[in-house]
Amino acid sequence: SDYSFSYAPARITGTDDNWFFDLKFYDSSEAEVPREEMYYISAEQYHEDTKFIRDIEEALLGSFVVVRDNSDGLYRRGMVTRATGRSYEISLNGDTILQDPAQVFTDYKKSPNQTLLPGSHCICPLDDLQNSFSPLKWSP
Repeated sequence: SDYSFSYAPARITGTDDNWFFDLKFYDSSEAEVPREEMYYISAEQYHEDTKFIRDIEEALLGSFVVVRDNSDGLYRRGMVTRATGRSYEISLNGDTILQDPAQVFTDYKKSPNQTLLPGSHCICPLDDLQNSFSPLKWSP
């Protein structure tokens, strides 16, 4: 997945002339990041942010979600079995897949307060059993 323009709590583990820094993120992943893309946070904020993220990840465990099946691009119902930091492990049709959080839809993302107007985009069921979903644009 491309996490350009995404930020997450990290700890500096090394530096290269103060222009690039080696980072270890809250999920144990590592990256080299230019100084201009970093913002200072206190150790307390790091721990608070990390706890907040982990609590959300843990709350999704065992939840039913609508998730993109990368084998055909359709969205299907699955169950979150594990959070791996920057992706979710999903049980889908008897298989286990890893998926980017942007492609995992929970009840929270249904946004009942969102105004839907002609031209709005959504993901909705393709069949009466609501087993497959597809991105659509609403046309009047």
